[in-house]
Amino acid sequence: MLKPAFCLAGVEHMKELIRFTFVLGLSLGIDLAVASTLIYLAVASLPVAAAAGFAAGGLSNYVLHETWTFRGAKALREDRAALSLTRAGRYSIVLGAGFATRVGSVALLDATWPVLPVWAVLGVGILASFIVHFALSKAFVFQRPFPDQDFNHDP
Repeated sequence: MLKPAFCLAGVEHMKELIRFTFVLGLSLGIDLAVASTLIYLAVASLPVAAAAGFAAGGLSNYVLHETWTFRGAKALREDRAALSLTRAGRYSIVLGAGFATRVGSVALLDATWPVLPVWAVLGVGILASFIVHFALSKAFVFQRPFPDQDFNHDP
């Protein structure tokens, strides 16, 4: 039989995963808006616009993950000092790993199964980078114990 603390941890992990997915979608919108605006206004080349969009999306990702995704509503009410240069640096490493995972998986699939449709190859790349991004974010950047839970306690 599952212990209550384990069940609560599972629910909290699922809430984090949902918040994580929402934040990535929002940050992707920011990324595309910045890049598209720079291209539309003709103030940057496509590579520069893509880099600026990626940076804006990455920054919004970090801030939202730090202040909301991995903290939850209770932590936000109790602690407003959320941002950290150390975690921001770690998060930039995670972004790099996610980027490398996406590009690497797309290149590998394209080289080994060239008959796959482009949308399928990109979809696998996005899914692979999502998994790596979430796992590394949780383990390397935003590792915090759950408040009010003792996982060693037997009820």
